[in-house]
Amino acid sequence: MANRALRTTLVAQLRGSKDYLPICFTGHLDTVSLGASPWQKNPFSGETDGDALYGRGASDMKSGVAAMILAAGELSQTVTGLAEQVEQLTGFVQDTGTFTEP
Repeated sequence: MANRALRTTLVAQLRGSKDYLPICFTGHLDTVSLGASPWQKNPFSGETDGDALYGRGASDMKSGVAAMILAAGELSQTVTGLAEQVEQLTGFVQDTGTFTEP
């Protein structure tokens, strides 16, 4: 995979007080390739049209990943005696197996 060494994966853990299965937040920060179909708007522009935002990755997981990281951080600051371990896994290779490839 080209440039794999330049891609960072975030793995964070908040240990729980009991031996329960963890709560795992997982997401990706990459976008799929442009594909063969022509775009009606420039995929690299971030163009807006009314309330819509157009561009590569505009409706992907970036805001979801941000929300997961904030939720995990909030748990670490406000919950005492959390039973379950909380894990955050975030990577850049959604279509080829983010956490399964060697």
